[in-house]
Amino acid sequence: MEGTKYRINLDVQQGGVQQTLMGFRVGDALSRTVSIHLVERGAAYQVPAGCVVTLYAQKPDGTVSYSLCSVEDGAVEHTFTSGELAAAGEVLCEVRITTGGDTPVVLSSPQFGVIVENVLQDDDAIASTNE
Repeated sequence: MEGTKYRINLDVQQGGVQQTLMGFRVGDALSRTVSIHLVERGAAYQVPAGCVVTLYAQKPDGTVSYSLCSVEDGAVEHTFTSGELAAAGEVLCEVRITTGGDTPVVLSSPQFGVIVENVLQDDDAIASTNE
């Protein structure tokens, strides 16, 4: 099955929550990918080679997750797990780019939000009974 991909731009020289994504549902698993194009005042920001890129996500219930991202054609890509979409509400996310070495350099992106909605289906509602 093919999932869906959201494409967003985040300006590393600006702050705040720059984008809010919708259409996510509790329990979605590996079917929603965000492709983040980092820009610097409109010009493409080049993610340095050999760095580690992670997505930091703070879920509505206060728990957090760190996940590795990939870099594809200059864009940071992350596919959301069911754990990251386990609670309805807004998930606040940011990307962190870390270069190695004795003195690591860390760049955090502006935030973006993911609105996670409840689903109507209740797996517990269908229970087997004697007929």
